[in-house]
Amino acid sequence: MKAFVYRLLAWVFIFSSFANAGTTLTPTTDPSSGISIRIDSWLETCPQAGMVPLKVSINNRGSSGHTWEISVSDGSGVGGSMTTTASVTVEAGRIGETTLYALLSAPSGIYRGYHNINISINGPGIRSGYIGGLNTSSGSSSMTEFIGMSKKLSAKGWSPLKANFDNTKRSGSSDLDGCEVDMNAAPDDWRGYTGLAQLWMDESEWLSLSEGSKAAVLDWLSLGGRLFILGSDTSDVRLDQIKLPPTHGGLLRHGAGRVSFLKWDGKTFPVGEVAKHIRLSENKGIAEPLSHYRESWDLAKGLGELILQHGLIFGFILVFGILIGPVNLFVLAPAKNRHRLFWTTPVLSLIGSALLVALMVLQDGFGGHGSRVTLGLLLPEQKKLALIQEQVSKTGVLLGRSFAKEEPSWMLPLLLKNDSTYGFRRDPQHRYNESPESRGGDWFASRAIQAQMTQAIRPTRAAIEFFPGAYDNTPPSVLSSIEVPLEKVFIIAENNICWTAENVGTGEKKLMTKVDLNALDSWGKNGLIKESGPVIQAAWAGLKGHPGFTYASAKGDSKFSVKSLNSVSWTSDRILFAGPYVKR
Repeated sequence: MKAFVYRLLAWVFIFSSFANAGTTLTPTTDPSSGISIRIDSWLETCPQAGMVPLKVSINNRGSSGHTWEISVSDGSGVGGSMTTTASVTVEAGRIGETTLYALLSAPSGIYRGYHNINISINGPGIRSGYIGGLNTSSGSSSMTEFIGMSKKLSAKGWSPLKANFDNTKRSGSSDLDGCEVDMNAAPDDWRGYTGLAQLWMDESEWLSLSEGSKAAVLDWLSLGGRLFILGSDTSDVRLDQIKLPPTHGGLLRHGAGRVSFLKWDGKTFPVGEVAKHIRLSENKGIAEPLSHYRESWDLAKGLGELILQHGLIFGFILVFGILIGPVNLFVLAPAKNRHRLFWTTPVLSLIGSALLVALMVLQDGFGGHGSRVTLGLLLPEQKKLALIQEQVSKTGVLLGRSFAKEEPSWMLPLLLKNDSTYGFRRDPQHRYNESPESRGGDWFASRAIQAQMTQAIRPTRAAIEFFPGAYDNTPPSVLSSIEVPLEKVFIIAENNICWTAENVGTGEKKLMTKVDLNALDSWGKNGLIKESGPVIQAAWAGLKGHPGFTYASAKGDSKFSVKSLNSVSWTSDRILFAGPYVKR
């Protein structure tokens, strides 16, 4: 009877907690333990890149507190396996919850869309640690990037939309990639949306979102997301009422992202128009640029190749071979004292290992150095700064490879173009580990050339302020509250006139000079954008040349960098700012 009651309570817990989640997984537990566990995913299938939010709920009706370990692995990517871990401690008689953001491996080429994540949990009351996982249906490069569509719209339009993308070459298949999402279970952290290229919903669903979920969607938008809202009234008055981002250059822009508010009568789903927006190249997400880092990249080329001193290595092998062989056998342990081999061989091996390490240090040194470029997206209305950082490093001997996560961020190893015989550019055997507190494994390896892309969102009051001239013939002024001197600042006023100023210090108000818009374009192409990789370049393409926006460059500063391994010194560090200015 007691076991039956426990089982009944477990099922009540399972079905009452997040009934509308996209995917629900439950491990096999011992009914007598009083433990009920469920893991909910907002997504039904794996996206092509990003992170998968998994909500873990544990009901501990036992007599004492316990800790459970959750592990999520993605070993399907070409860049190596990703393992994300978290622990949950629940006191007796309580329910514990945590959200784990499972990292997906880097997309690449024709297999950019294929992922297969496996979820396991270990702890008291667990009979079988493996729970299950999430898969993608295929990995074809002809598929769209991953689309999230709300339940209300999906019920009316997903099937006809999928038919619109039918691939006639493969019977029963479709090139539309994505799934239905329940906006009532929408994450309240921007990392939960990183797998989406586009998010579609009805106006009423946007209005019903919690403030936390709305803020998370806007954070995701700022990093380059695309939000589509369907409603009956698309007037400017209505846009202001439902608190969508302000219009810049005739479009609803927010950081590197954009909102499209489409007219809909709420009855007939506009299949053709929706399909058109999904197909537009400007509405693509991050999966495609992430798969292009194997092309030539100036930032990576600037570090050069790893060089192996063949003479030193050959000399070491020759000397060690003579010592461990003839010298050891005939001098140190001759026939009369052959028993000495039991200690001479280990000693020579230890000396050889020490010499080999000394050669490595002599050749490459300790730690490493690298270059990085950061795009800082100014969000003055939200008082936030969105960061997209690309970095490449060349390492010598590393004494430690783990580092703390100082803020919520998304970090992804990037695949570079050429294989490196002695490096780690494309080794699929790499193991990348991530927990809520730290990153470890092969994010940084000894004697390797490696690259990473990182995104983060930070609170800040930093902004660039624009003071129009008092009269028509008076030049405007600019004031920066960014905590680093700006080398150059451009502002495109609302009348589409471009202004610039140089060497603008923090809190320093400077007069601006009128320039042609082509000067801004040339500055971007020949400056940091030239060194940047595909993700920053894709974001910049949606940012440049908009009235109401400002653009600035500065030497990198640790205040704005997303931290990684301390033993890597960033000898070239630059930052580019872009976003709306504050008009005074």
